[in-house]
This record gives sequence, C-alpha cells and structure tokens, in this order.
Amino acid sequence: REYNVKGQTFLFTGVDEKSAEKTDHYSHALAAVSDLADVVVLSMGISMSSEREGIDRTATTLPGLQNQFALDVLLIAAARDIPAVLVLTNGGALSVDDLLPARNYSSVYNADASSPQLGARIDLPDCYLGDTTDTE
Repeated sequence: REYNVKGQTFLFTGVDEKSAEKTDHYSHALAAVSDLADVVVLSMGISMSSEREGIDRTATTLPGLQNQFALDVLLIAAARDIPAVLVLTNGGALSVDDLLPARNYSSVYNADASSPQLGARIDLPDCYLGDTTDTE
C-alpha cells in the first residue's frame, strides 16, 4: 500500500524522556498539531536509560513532562477532530490511565521491549484507522 503519496510527514520532539522542564520543542510541537496535523502519532514511554536489568523505576507513570504533553496534544487533536494513535515504548509496566479517558484513540499500540514482536513493523496508517492486523 502507498500512503501519504503527495502529502507531508512532520516529526516534532515535544519533550525529553525525563526532563521536567518545558522547552521550545514543547510549544512548537503543540503548534504543529494545531496548525499542520491531519493525524497525530504520539510516541511516549521509557528507554533503557529509565529501566533495565539492575535499574528499576520507582513509579510506573510516564517520566518527566510526557503525561502533561500528551494531554495537551490530545486536547488539541480532539478539538480539531483528527485521529490519534498512541504508541507506548517500554520494557515494563506503564500507567497511562490519565491519557485514556482524555481521548478515544483510533488505536493504542504497546511496543513492549520484552515482546516477542520486538522490532516488528507496525503499519501506522492502518492503526489510525483501527486495523492493526497488517503487521509483520
């Protein structure tokens, strides 16, 4: 399948994984959702710098400003009535209960590092339409 053949894809970094400080990236990413987006793919989570063998987290919530940033993005997406996909990257449990009532996602995908499908391709255009059966 071909997607976005004559369209544009933009990538905006909103917040760092652990930072508790807003940056220029935060406001630029929100402006992009407000002004440019037809679909939002929101990737949130943790890396091995937050949790791995010998390093455990003290909380299962998203670190830093990720939760607030996600809520801000989702409020804009909901106001504009555009599809949103939440992709969670992690190697352990993540509590995202605050995010789920805020938005009826077209799809939520958990890219769990301990998953046997690690590295599997996910067809995000199908995900925002609610069809995740076409992954390899």
